[in-house]
Amino acid sequence: MSGVTPDQRPTREGEIALSACGPICIDLPLVIERRSHGEASWFIDDKKNFVAMSDHHHDDRVSVTFAAVSACRSH
Repeated sequence: MSGVTPDQRPTREGEIALSACGPICIDLPLVIERRSHGEASWFIDDKKNFVAMSDHHHDDRVSVTFAAVSACRSH
């Protein structure tokens, strides 16, 4: 594994994920993008986080977590 330090982020893979997710999220009403825990995140009305990126797995993996209503979650 290659170590990824905060000054090396976003990684190339992180840039790809950000360019794919960012425009979709920001086009939604009342959504803003800002950093949370050093990572790109999107909030509704600057309060409720509904999408968070994680580009700090110390390798080439990037995760994007989306909030979902409980009826959509698998058990």
